[in-house]
Amino acid sequence: AERLAGLLPDGDVAPCAREYNRLSRNAAHCLRDSVAAMWATNGRAEPVWQAARSRDWPATLARKLACYRSRGDVPMEDGELFEADDWVMLLDAQSIHPRRCSPLASAVPEAKITAHLQQLRTRLRNAVAALPPVQR
Repeated sequence: AERLAGLLPDGDVAPCAREYNRLSRNAAHCLRDSVAAMWATNGRAEPVWQAARSRDWPATLARKLACYRSRGDVPMEDGELFEADDWVMLLDAQSIHPRRCSPLASAVPEAKITAHLQQLRTRLRNAVAALPPVQR
C-alpha cells in the first residue's frame, strides 16, 4: 500500500503504473529468493533436500549467495523486503559462512569492537536484572 500511495499520479498514469509494477516484481523476486535460499542452502541428507540443493536457482539468489560466501557481503535489490541483517541471520542459521571478512569489517579496530561488545553485555545484564522474577 505504501508503494502504491507513493506512486499515485497527478496526471499521466502510465509511468507510475510501470514503476509500481517494477517495484512489485522486484519485491516478489526478492521474497522468492529468501524462501528459495532455505532450500538451496540446507545441509540435510534426505533425497528431497539433496535435489533442492542441486537445482538451478534464480541468478539473483546465486549472486547473493556467491557474494556472501566470498566475503560476507549481501547485495541488496531495489525494494527488497528482506534486509541485509535478515539475510545474514538466515544464511548463518543454514551454516553458510563467508570465507573471509569484508574489508569494511576489517577497518574497525579490534579494541573498538571489544569495547562495544562489553557495553552490549553490560546493557543486556542490566536489562535482565531489571526484569521482575518469574511467578510460578
